Amino acid sequence: MSLINDALKRANESTPPPHPPTEAPPPLRPVEYKTPATWPLLVLPLALFLVFGFAGWFLWHGWQTNRDETLTHVATPVAAREHPPATTPTAEPAEPVAVTTTPAPVETAPPPAAPAAATAVEPAKAEFPNLKLQGIFFRASNPSAMINAKTFYVGDKIQGAKVLSITQDTVTMEFSGQTSELTLR
Repeated sequence: MSLINDALKRANESTPPPHPPTEAPPPLRPVEYKTPATWPLLVLPLALFLVFGFAGWFLWHGWQTNRDETLTHVATPVAAREHPPATTPTAEPAEPVAVTTTPAPVETAPPPAAPAAATAVEPAKAEFPNLKLQGIFFRASNPSAMINAKTFYVGDKIQGAKVLSITQDTVTMEFSGQTSELTLR
């Protein structure tokens, strides 16, 4: 223990004298705050008004174009203009009957019977619409195909043709009882 006490005494004796007092630090000054700029408060509402105005304008015109497209691309059935109406033969005599003033009754011959094939008008077979397969997006749950630049799913119709099935390579279509298979080229 005496060794520790001796070491402590020597340490106290070798302490350097205190430094002379130095200059005191300058006194504290209050913080000077800068006044905030007022131009952002004026420009921000104007900028927001312009952004929302342009967004609204684009949405309105986008909605109008979609609405116009749906109104102009309505499929109008034109079967009446494509096929002239079928005429049915009537029971008129082939030649006009001459009426005589004789007291004897005039007998007229019945018109000749028309063949059965001539009376039945065959409906013209509708031609399969011109469809171009541009891509197949195959998913097991809901496959889709891009035909004539539009996306269609199984069961959808395009130009009167119905999409029956979509595989990884082909799309099967049906139109007026005819089926056709579209493939990517």
